[in-house]
Amino acid sequence: MKAQIGLTLFLSLFFVVGFAMLYSGLRSLYRGRQANSWPTVEGRIIDSTLEQKSGDESTTYSVKVRYAYSVAGGGFEGDQIAFGYTGSSNFQEHRALSDKLQTGSRVMVHYDPEQPTRAVLATGFNRSTLFILIFAVTWLLFVSGFGYLMLTSKGRDNSLLNKIQIVNSTN
Repeated sequence: MKAQIGLTLFLSLFFVVGFAMLYSGLRSLYRGRQANSWPTVEGRIIDSTLEQKSGDESTTYSVKVRYAYSVAGGGFEGDQIAFGYTGSSNFQEHRALSDKLQTGSRVMVHYDPEQPTRAVLATGFNRSTLFILIFAVTWLLFVSGFGYLMLTSKGRDNSLLNKIQIVNSTN
């Protein structure tokens, strides 16, 4: 019984991680679609850099940006390219994004009319959001399958014993 409780708690931790990733992906998808209808204003890129992070086996690239824009006479700064945008190992993709977002460039900024401090440069669905959604669903399916396997593998399986028929022979 203690082992089953321990296994349940262990698997619960992995489910929490999976559902957190799924929530994050769905939230990015929702906000990205919501931003399609937000008003736009002209803004200016204050700073843009292509960051590189090297790990043991791979290198990840991402673009960090800061931009300024004005709404109803108030000045704001933003740093979000798109909802769900994250780095990846695709250097060419991030290099092209960095080249487009050169310091001093003029860009259209989509801002939330109810909260003008929330803004993005690109709206809608993007590959980063797709990746996190697919990863989260795959993670949850794996944890579900593993959990089912572990919980049903406990105890004795009499199905083989019950299916074998022994023939008694009398000579």
